[in-house]
Amino acid sequence: MKKLNYILLSLLLLFFCKVNPAVIYRLANEQDAENILNIYDNFSKEDKNKLLVFPKREIQKKVILKNIENKFLFVVIDTDTQEIIAFLKLCILGENEILEILKNELCFSLESNIVSVNIFKDKLNKYDFKNYLYADQKINNILKNSSKDCLYIYHGAAYTCPEYRGRGHSTNLLKFAFEDIKNNFLFKTTIVLLYGQVIANLNNSYMISVFADCVSNYFESKIVNILHLQSIAYKPEFDEDGALKLYKDELHEGRGNMVICFLGDN
Repeated sequence: MKKLNYILLSLLLLFFCKVNPAVIYRLANEQDAENILNIYDNFSKEDKNKLLVFPKREIQKKVILKNIENKFLFVVIDTDTQEIIAFLKLCILGENEILEILKNELCFSLESNIVSVNIFKDKLNKYDFKNYLYADQKINNILKNSSKDCLYIYHGAAYTCPEYRGRGHSTNLLKFAFEDIKNNFLFKTTIVLLYGQVIANLNNSYMISVFADCVSNYFESKIVNILHLQSIAYKPEFDEDGALKLYKDELHEGRGNMVICFLGDN
């Protein structure tokens, strides 16, 4: 009987390890490029509709290597197989990139059609927010990148292999990535997270909660109020040479997201 129980326990542990493999989170390195590229090669049609994919493999590899060189790519590794099971791009935007992304990629400008505005006080307790969006000079400055005490973070491509989904890997990887860049928060009074979404992913909002927690934990003595803006934006495409093409039609319609963390004194 004891032997049978031991066998059953061993099988149970084996099953648990298969379902919940040990993983590590880290910055991607140059040796990871081929592994990430193989993941792109195996994208389903649905995956390709949600993420930006270059038609030519060699161009995709150059982009991956560039992001690795700049320390923008983070990965999850299955320690049993040593394979990458998820990746994420997260980076601090430079001055020359901010307006380009605000205006052209996410369609945030004073003329853009902002379709959703929510304000959250004390992390994620929702408050009504109406009528003063463009009357508030600080928000106008953020939309125009003329606020000097503001840090802009860009959340780019994120993907988890299908067999590993639903286990919190994407959330934990985002937490790890925010921890890696949080020292850039110093001396800032406003932290802004930018990202795009296709319509099929509009219900995914975990990044707002993770972002809010990271900022709140870093500035323990501050009150963090959060403003979330959404605008109509369009998923870009790339031609055979890697040139960006933008189609403003229903097929490509998505949302640009701007999550603003305002820091105040207790």
